[in-house]
Amino acid sequence: MPVEYYLDDALTAQVTSVTEDKNHHEFKAIIEHDIQIGSFFKLHTDKDGEPKAGTGPTVVVQKVSATNRVFSSADYLLIVDAHAYNGSTPHQQKAMIHHGLMKISVEEKNGHVKKGVRKPDIVEFNATITRYGTYSEDLLGLKEVFDEVATSVSTIPKAKK
Repeated sequence: MPVEYYLDDALTAQVTSVTEDKNHHEFKAIIEHDIQIGSFFKLHTDKDGEPKAGTGPTVVVQKVSATNRVFSSADYLLIVDAHAYNGSTPHQQKAMIHHGLMKISVEEKNGHVKKGVRKPDIVEFNATITRYGTYSEDLLGLKEVFDEVATSVSTIPKAKK
């Protein structure tokens, strides 16, 4: 399964738009510390060269190593599955970008900026869901399971003391 990577000005503009959205402050540290984010699409193709759905996450974030700084001035790379992105609504596209950006960790301690990539956690998940709602089929399914569990829990009689 061949894979191609390519830059796209519209994707870059979308990443900037989500990062600099004045209505939300999740990415304040990224802006304050002038963290540079490079973005590009990853396109999976079949044996005939036709685009096909990728496997794994739709957005991956990688911290650029000191060695790879030769090739990029970015601090982080946002790698977006082209098939998933192009098959989504503009709202879903922004949500995907937001979810990926939430994995970036920027902390200042004693005047030193520490950059890293967060492991997936509930804070990242909650921030994206709060801002964009259940924007994908997977999240709609998860919401249905949570709703079912919440209903079941609320109907269990409380134990007497």
